[in-house]
Amino acid sequence: MKIKKLLSIISLGFFLIGTNVYANYMVGYKYYRKYIKLNTGLRAPDLLNLLQITSENDIDNLFKNNGKLLFKKAHEMRKEYPSLEKGLKIILKTHHLKDLKDFLKGIYAGKVPASC
Repeated sequence: MKIKKLLSIISLGFFLIGTNVYANYMVGYKYYRKYIKLNTGLRAPDLLNLLQITSENDIDNLFKNNGKLLFKKAHEMRKEYPSLEKGLKIILKTHHLKDLKDFLKGIYAGKVPASC
């Protein structure tokens, strides 16, 4: 009886952790699509190429210190994509930068939505 309860609690915990990670990806996708994709036309894999992402550590480094390096790179690309920096600022103001990070990590791992 105790083993059944323990197993059910453990499985519930894994379910909740998995749901939370998936939710962060989906929220990041929502904000990426709303503020970056629709304004710039940039597909997510193309953005990763422009940012010269070669590993997940590169993504982590971009988002350190509230995304300073990410904003610096976006500022450098402002002539080609003027709405990119503006979209990132909106995402930062709405406190969804971590969700965007989770979304970009998912894209790097090969989880690309059809519309991106």
